[in-house]
Formats: sequence, C-alpha cells, structure tokens
Amino acid sequence: MDQNFQHMKLNFERFTNTGGSFAPIISIRKHGAFGVSQGALNKFGLLDGDWYVVLFYDKAAQAVGIQPTRNAEEEGAIKLVKRKAIAPKSGKESISSSISAKAFFEYYGIDCTETRTYRATWDEEAKIIVVKLSEGAAATEEEGESE
Repeated sequence: MDQNFQHMKLNFERFTNTGGSFAPIISIRKHGAFGVSQGALNKFGLLDGDWYVVLFYDKAAQAVGIQPTRNAEEEGAIKLVKRKAIAPKSGKESISSSISAKAFFEYYGIDCTETRTYRATWDEEAKIIVVKLSEGAAATEEEGESE
C-alpha cells in the first residue's frame, strides 16, 4: 500500500512508528544522574553511536545546558550511557540513557533528592539541549525507574 496519499487538498503522510517515543524528556534522578528518554535521544539525534556531553549551568535562569559531543577528550566530557530494554507486554525494544552528574548537582546546589522530569528543548544557535529547572514535575515512581 502507498505510504502517502492525497485527499482533496490534503497531503496525508502515513504514521507507522507506533510505540515509538518522541517526547524529549530529561529527568534529574534522585541518585544523582540525568535520565534521558528515548524520545530525547530521537529528537536530539543521539540514538546512534557513542556520545558524550558537557554540562553547563545558568544560575540566574535556573537552566541546565547539555551539549552533545563525539569527542571523549573534550574538557568536562561525560559518557552518555545507553541501555536497551524489552517491554514485557509488547516485546518492543526501547533505549534509555543516563548521564552521571552527582558532582554537577552538588557543585551547583541542584536538588536531586527526588526524581523530577523536564521537557527539554534544543537551542540551535548554541547547539545545546536546554533544561529549565523551574519547569519540572515530580516523576511517578514508574517514570523515575524506567528513565
């Protein structure tokens, strides 16, 4: 069957990526790491290959910057650790990742006593993922564990 079709003046595109995740969610986990959802990996082009990040903080704006790099030798580079999981019901594979950041949280006094989730955005000019700490929400226990 054709992937796309036109109806009147509308040009429909068939959606076939059911079960995929595209919401760019970053969490601050209670044990001192950033969790990066599969949606964020997809949105920011970090799904394939080895990636590292350099962390930044804007105290006045209460914003974290996460700058992806392929260069493990870049000053401040931290490995983006990815792991695969298989959903028990659907059998679909998903990938989540984490960034060890306990020292970062301690240095800047960022609270990581409970897991909180944030919708991340991409700053094209700076080539950096932006997480506004004022816009977080407490994660459910399930979200905190699965990220």
